[in-house]
Amino acid sequence: MPHPLITRYLPVYKAAITAIALCHLAIFSPIAKAAPLPERINFQHPLKNKDIVLGEAASIFQDSFGFMWFGGANAIIRYDGYEFKSIPLTVYTDQ
Repeated sequence: MPHPLITRYLPVYKAAITAIALCHLAIFSPIAKAAPLPERINFQHPLKNKDIVLGEAASIFQDSFGFMWFGGANAIIRYDGYEFKSIPLTVYTDQ
């Protein structure tokens, strides 16, 4: 009959060895190697030539429907992956 400590800690030991083996495979597997970065990355400004004025984006949020929301001092913008919809902000002051 094995020692009580061996019986008690054997599942923990097996789980630790399994976790170490999986980490080793994930780190040193040829599949996990990243492709080299391209020499030049091109970006396109999605709001170029649009009548949307956001200003500086103060917050960015993605809702449960997948819409991206950008909030700024001038507007809130919703992006659905294809086009932007601007919701202008109106500030009311008591005068």
